[in-house]
Amino acid sequence: MGRISRIERIINSTINAYSHVKIFPRGLPRFVDPLLRGTIRFAKRTGNTISVMNPDNTFQFDTAPQLKDDRLALSLTTEWLTPDAIVSIGPGRELHQVLDVIDNVVLLKSQLAQEFTLQDQMLIHSYPMLNVANSFKGDTTVTVKSHYKLANGDTFAYLLTQELLQSLTEIKVVQATRLGTTTDPFYTELYRLDLVSEISRNIPAQQLIFHRAFPAYFSSAITVPNALFTSEPIGPFLLDLLSGKLLEGTEFEETFAIKALTRAGSFLTGTATDYVTVNKNYTVFDRSIAAHTPMFWEIAEGTMRLTPNRVVFKVNEASKFVVGYKFVPKLPSDIEWRISVSSNEDCTIRFFFNPNPFQEFTLLSGITQTLTVTVPPGAEVTDIEINILANSNICEVQLADWSPTQNIVDQLEYSFVADVIGQATWQSTGLVLKPYFIGSEFLKTSWDSGSEYDGGKVWF
Repeated sequence: MGRISRIERIINSTINAYSHVKIFPRGLPRFVDPLLRGTIRFAKRTGNTISVMNPDNTFQFDTAPQLKDDRLALSLTTEWLTPDAIVSIGPGRELHQVLDVIDNVVLLKSQLAQEFTLQDQMLIHSYPMLNVANSFKGDTTVTVKSHYKLANGDTFAYLLTQELLQSLTEIKVVQATRLGTTTDPFYTELYRLDLVSEISRNIPAQQLIFHRAFPAYFSSAITVPNALFTSEPIGPFLLDLLSGKLLEGTEFEETFAIKALTRAGSFLTGTATDYVTVNKNYTVFDRSIAAHTPMFWEIAEGTMRLTPNRVVFKVNEASKFVVGYKFVPKLPSDIEWRISVSSNEDCTIRFFFNPNPFQEFTLLSGITQTLTVTVPPGAEVTDIEINILANSNICEVQLADWSPTQNIVDQLEYSFVADVIGQATWQSTGLVLKPYFIGSEFLKTSWDSGSEYDGGKVWF
């Protein structure tokens, strides 16, 4: 904690006087999809123990394209090109449609109108799909057949004037719903796409349409791991991806979407066909809160100590105990926990989820009770306070784990799309799980029972 305080002071010493930075420490992050074993599109994996995703839609020329050439020789072969795909030469100087691909040679349906150099590149701009049913001007939903999986945040594209590549029009996809598979040997994936705006012309069934060839990733189901260094389940956590540009310039738009499942396979977030778009550092609170968690909160009255599976609150000389914590990000509403509580003296315990009313319970000496603590629907919770008022100053109250009364998130799936072009311009890790609270795993170690006795930790 002293190191964190020093970091905070250093940061605040370098910013304007009217600004202030507050660091909220959390538990140790976990890379829960370190090798990116899911499905990747228009991207490639690199790395070792932790893989990263890199864009793979822009390619160098093996020989400089000349005026009126109808073929492009690339320095490398690519698995992402297919007939009818649209490529951008330069990029941004000419659009052409692909006739065929033979090894590293791309055959075009039309001739080049300019000369290019080896400093220019070829971008896979758009990948072909088929429109399943007639779509009409003003529609915001289309049903398509695709070769690749599609995701929230993809870009739908169509020709405003058929056969005129320069009329290619793009619309962002708000929701991609997978409807199953098709009998088509190439366009095997069936999707309904909800668009952010209307299409501007009628699109007949079976007409060629497109989606932008942006990097995307679709994970398999990932089981939520235990807390680091322990066999105990991890508590509430945040979901994040470490990603960003590698060069100076405009930030790339990224879309992160998830599904959350229980151990029984029912969906708490998303459905079997839909992901839910979320921001980075999205909070998952449908998990148990470890009994030791309040030990790392801010104490105002009384003292605390730990037992192997409980936290003990001891009142001060005034027979009072107060501990609190500020939620960043805020605690969502409509959550309920059960907590096993016991006391050695008669007392009252109150849970305050600001801005909701206090929830007060009476504890009787020597009796273990199960309390149901609720965050009602409504406003998000900014902070929590637990206070105890006892009949004597020797009162000690023990709390066990906070167990959700509803389902618990056990598995996660996620998709990720980035509107990225170029080579070595952007990278992303897989899913990072960051514990919301600091836990007692920081205080635990493995005992070396061998002859050296050189394993362990010393805490002051």
